[in-house]
Amino acid sequence: MRIALQAPGLQGDSTPEGLKSIDRALGSLREYDPDLGRLVELRLFAGFTQEDAARFLGLSPGATQRRWAEAKAYLVSVLGDLPKDSVDPQ
Repeated sequence: MRIALQAPGLQGDSTPEGLKSIDRALGSLREYDPDLGRLVELRLFAGFTQEDAARFLGLSPGATQRRWAEAKAYLVSVLGDLPKDSVDPQ
């Protein structure tokens, strides 16, 4: 599995500033909606598929898909010019 979290200025950016930006965005997401933060953690960091995350969180696959789209949109708004399709486990 490959995980793409790319943004101008952050792609492959493991500098302290790049990592802090991502950490702040995820923290902001968790404050906005803890369940969305959990979904992102499961998908991006634990390697869960959408179906795995749905089962783990007790949601339907459709609800998980909608919540994933909401989480991506939120991260796009916080990180700025992040392409909507770049926060996607491959």
